[in-house]
Amino acid sequence: MNWTKKIYQGRLALLSAVLLAASAWGVSASSVHAAPSQAATVCGTGDHGLLRKLQAEHAAPGASPLSFSDVQFLSADTGRAAGNGFMIGTSDGGCHFQEIYKGQWSFKQIDFPDNVHGWALASVKDTAAAYLIATADGGSTWQRLTDKANAFDRIDFKDSKHGFGYSLSSTYYTKDGGRTWRLIPTPANTRGAEFTSA
Repeated sequence: MNWTKKIYQGRLALLSAVLLAASAWGVSASSVHAAPSQAATVCGTGDHGLLRKLQAEHAAPGASPLSFSDVQFLSADTGRAAGNGFMIGTSDGGCHFQEIYKGQWSFKQIDFPDNVHGWALASVKDTAAAYLIATADGGSTWQRLTDKANAFDRIDFKDSKHGFGYSLSSTYYTKDGGRTWRLIPTPANTRGAEFTSA
């Protein structure tokens, strides 16, 4: 595992812990995360019980425990967090969260180049096979792009059409929103790559 991935996973685990702890203890997001150079924004009661509701649903008999898998912010105000069967969003820097999606998809990674178009690597409930799915309404509804599971470990879309898919040994590029992919040759024994443009 490379250092970038370890750092990313560590930050994700920390953010998840902060979100859950803040919800459980009734701590507002402003007291957990306030910019040192600005006066703290009063956020009120945070998520208004949304995380407690999700925790309760995932505590039901037979349900898997609530688990966050990815967080992405487009700006200081607009962001999303997703996990096993849910996605929540904020438009005020985390002071309040709203439910965006609840359903069959367990998100492994989300990627939104804008506030409308998004892609995700996700599995159905607790199955192992990951599919590439897409949304054109901010995450409320999702469409599976292929019938077959894919081997991507990570995706990175630059806009509503162009994006990259990465596995440990290969890199792919799409020009049609993820419906078709072209292999990009990389050096032998490559164990990771990153492209910022076509």
